[in-house]
Amino acid sequence: MKHRDRFLTVAFLVLALMIGVGLLGQLQRSSDTNTALQSKLNDREMTLHQMLLDKDRLMCEKAELEKQLISTRMTEGVVSWYGDREHGRLTANGERFDRYSFTIASRTLPFGTLVMVENLETGKFAPAIVNDRGPYIDGRIADLSEALALKLGFHEQGLVMARVYEVRKTT
Repeated sequence: MKHRDRFLTVAFLVLALMIGVGLLGQLQRSSDTNTALQSKLNDREMTLHQMLLDKDRLMCEKAELEKQLISTRMTEGVVSWYGDREHGRLTANGERFDRYSFTIASRTLPFGTLVMVENLETGKFAPAIVNDRGPYIDGRIADLSEALALKLGFHEQGLVMARVYEVRKTT
């Protein structure tokens, strides 16, 4: 059975090669086809060139954002999440807590501050808005909404080492 499978594989490859050679011969004989292929190749090169330019632009934007984050206030420590029991209750700023939104409770950051939270174990990060006070357990720097914990990948653990970057204060 193995010999038959090898034979079929070799036969298929030879057939594919013959078809490929035949097509190449036809392509070489047809100057119109060559022109069309060259045009497609040029289009692909332009697309690739544009993608590289976009990548360079995005890398510059990322570097600028990293500089901004480095120059802003940053806190590192243990964060936890809260959700089910508090869902729908009033937060310290008067809003109703929504476990499905990206919000954070902080003892020190002003309400409405946009922050970026980074899970130090996974490298995942997400934005959030400060809308509550807490946590009320020593050793923790923030309580995150359940949706944010899911996004950052520590929902099952409950606690994780994280960095909280103050991006900007909203007024």
